Amino acid sequence: MAGISNSVSVEGHTDNVGQAASNQSLSEKRAQAVVAWLTSHGIEASRLKAKGWGA
Repeated sequence: MAGISNSVSVEGHTDNVGQAASNQSLSEKRAQAVVAWLTSHGIEASRLKAKGWGA
């Protein structure tokens, strides 16, 4: 299994309604919420990366 990454990128998105800054913040919070859930269910935080993309 050499060369296989053991990390996961969690990406949050929004629709295009509202202000760009608000959508960016919301998408980041969504990704962070998923990471928090995964870590609370036994996934190591060091394996996870949260990224928000906005709209």
